[in-house]
Amino acid sequence: RVYNDTVDFDNHYMYKSTNVVKATHRDKVVGAAIGLPHNNVGVTPYMSNHFNTEKKAHIQVYVDNKVADAWFIEQFIVKPPFTRQGMGTQILNKVKIYAHDNSYSKVSIFCYDKNTGSKTFLESQGFSVTKTIDVSSHPFFQSISVNNLHQMVCTI
Repeated sequence: RVYNDTVDFDNHYMYKSTNVVKATHRDKVVGAAIGLPHNNVGVTPYMSNHFNTEKKAHIQVYVDNKVADAWFIEQFIVKPPFTRQGMGTQILNKVKIYAHDNSYSKVSIFCYDKNTGSKTFLESQGFSVTKTIDVSSHPFFQSISVNNLHQMVCTI
């Protein structure tokens, strides 16, 4: 379940358990990527009815800038101390295989400008910035001190 107990995996919300690649260590999740087809990236009826204006506007930034015909990585994380041990590379490789097996030739992700380590890592994995989106005037991004959102794409 995500965000709210009323949101479940089978009610057309964009998170689907089949789209998760996870890395575990001693039965604990230490890294994961949540992905979905580009055509599933959108404001759902649940979001329209339950999210406030600011949160909907935040999501709309991603919707407006999605990459057509790309498998979209919505969330990606490797928790310390498991960074820099190849886990992120393995997760992304599995995402790329999954995307390819589902007839996608590209994988996309967004990266905050202040997250330079992630941007460098993604570039080392074949991603490149295809668009930089100015979000400096957006209230949500101001609250986390982000000025730009990088749209990154990797051809597989």
